[in-house]
Amino acid sequence: MSNNCLSGTIQNSIGSLLYLKFLILSSNNFSGELPSSLRNCTQLYSLDIGDNQFSGQIPVWIGENLPSLLILRLRNNSFTGNIPSAICRLSLLHILDISKNNLYRFIPRCVGKLSGFQIEFTSEDPSRYEGGLQLVAKGRIVQYSSILYFVNSIDLSSNALSGDIPSELVILPNSEP
Repeated sequence: MSNNCLSGTIQNSIGSLLYLKFLILSSNNFSGELPSSLRNCTQLYSLDIGDNQFSGQIPVWIGENLPSLLILRLRNNSFTGNIPSAICRLSLLHILDISKNNLYRFIPRCVGKLSGFQIEFTSEDPSRYEGGLQLVAKGRIVQYSSILYFVNSIDLSSNALSGDIPSELVILPNSEP
């Protein structure tokens, strides 16, 4: 349902979709906080709510309850607070885009230790990837679709983060200089 003019809040009833694999609501006009019932959707591979008007803090339950998550895209919303270290529990995650929010404080060191960023992905299970995804790479918008499982990306830009860049982030294997 991305790239529409949908608006309002996401209803709590979404949590009853226990076998939901992809929630792709990007580029709409949704607002409010993510409903906590979404934590029941433990089989989600992709959570893409970028380019909306969501607010509040990034929920800790994303890291605690969505272990199958491969893609987390919260780009260009109004999330505040810090990056929850619970994100580091998403061991399969290999695309993390939380850019263009109002996040502050430091980058958790464990973000660079996510094993999903350290694995070379193959085409073994392309069914875990549906549709396409727009990512910003070196200032350009790049559309990925059929090769999305090969892409590793972290985008934390355009926030108010401070402190050191964890060394774990700059020594990721398979990263481009």
